Amino acid sequence: MKLEFDLNAFDEMEKFCKDLPKKMQDKVNGGAMRAGAKVIKQEIEASAPSGSAESQAAGGKAHHKIKDSIVVKKQKEGNGQFSYVIGVSKKAYHAIFIEFGTRFISPKPFAVPAIERSKDEAIQSMSNAMFKGLQRESKKLAGDYFKSGLSKRRKKRKK
Repeated sequence: MKLEFDLNAFDEMEKFCKDLPKKMQDKVNGGAMRAGAKVIKQEIEASAPSGSAESQAAGGKAHHKIKDSIVVKKQKEGNGQFSYVIGVSKKAYHAIFIEFGTRFISPKPFAVPAIERSKDEAIQSMSNAMFKGLQRESKKLAGDYFKSGLSKRRKKRKK
């Protein structure tokens, strides 16, 4: 099962990010995406069916595998960029049947509603992570600038 959504709420921070070297851009963007994915993963885990003792006693299967199998994977895109994909591992292949149903089983969605519920919190988490990442990386750049001695040379020229 693969669910994706695109966020375009970070235009201002992206402008600042473009001024950073590529490696630093990747760190900032990766940290922000991981933070958002973590929020969504936790909400999906909380919403995943776990199966009750009564259903197991009646011959039903336990769904604990789903809750334990929610994964976040970093995936390379064709253009040199990357994304994070949230899904279930192979051992919980039946999650798709529960989420979307079959002709014999009615759907009992848990992932899509969890994504909808956690979207705002994920965006906020991504924004916070991006802001912190930009601060951290710009401090590194400033430190490199001062270590290089360029700042001292500029001060001497102004005198």
